[in-house]
Amino acid sequence: MRAKHEIETTSVALQIILAITSILTIIAEIFSIRELINAVEGNAILTTQIKQVIYYVFFIAIQFVAFLIFHAISKNKTPFLPEVSRNIKIIGGLIMSSNAIAQWTGSIISSIMSNHIKITIIDESVLLGLLLGLIFACLGAIFDYGCVLQKQDDETL
Repeated sequence: MRAKHEIETTSVALQIILAITSILTIIAEIFSIRELINAVEGNAILTTQIKQVIYYVFFIAIQFVAFLIFHAISKNKTPFLPEVSRNIKIIGGLIMSSNAIAQWTGSIISSIMSNHIKITIIDESVLLGLLLGLIFACLGAIFDYGCVLQKQDDETL
């Protein structure tokens, strides 16, 4: 019983931390978008500014899904739930696509603005995002197996 209470307490604490970091990320996103708008108006847009805005959007989405994970865990007092494993896989997909989308969008907009085409399809950040996303997808599969074991354990009792 103590373990379930610790799971609930930790999950609630992580929900609070995620809510605070989400607010800070949204504030940073607002300033980043403002800088991007000023750069577009002055024709001085940088690829890094475009990437930063896209990264913030993905980061907010990842934080939201992580919040859903910890909310489900605190409500059910167990991490082995189908929605938890699904949301872990969603985070993996967001991580896999965030770097690629940011890189490709930044390259395309920069090429349009500079009138010469230069697009990097794969670089270190894209590969790192793919690797981290695959790790999260594997963790989601592990949690799927944990759900099966949890169900079997619940049926045994």
